[in-house]
Amino acid sequence: MILKSRLFTAAVLSILASFSACSSVEEMEAERSPYIQITGAAPPENLYEDTLIPNDPVNEAWRPGFWSYNGLNFNWIPGSIILKPHPTAVWSGDRWERRAYGWAFLPGYWQ
Repeated sequence: MILKSRLFTAAVLSILASFSACSSVEEMEAERSPYIQITGAAPPENLYEDTLIPNDPVNEAWRPGFWSYNGLNFNWIPGSIILKPHPTAVWSGDRWERRAYGWAFLPGYWQ
């Protein structure tokens, strides 16, 4: 139960930290939900983007871009610098995984 609570807290903190990097309502909608998104269609290949180096690597990390799904279309959410919950935190990136029922989007989280 404590682990679930910590994972939930970490997800909420990462989402709040990423709001400052969102440049549109669409991006904010994609960032808002820590829940798994499911689709029958495979996501497109990730887009190439330059990795930005955080100004303060102790307190910031690079969050690579990813595909979000809104029920009709995939939308690319560009990578951004996000705040770490603590200096030794490591970001485990957002990803899509093939499942028996389709494709599942698993939001990133702090380790």
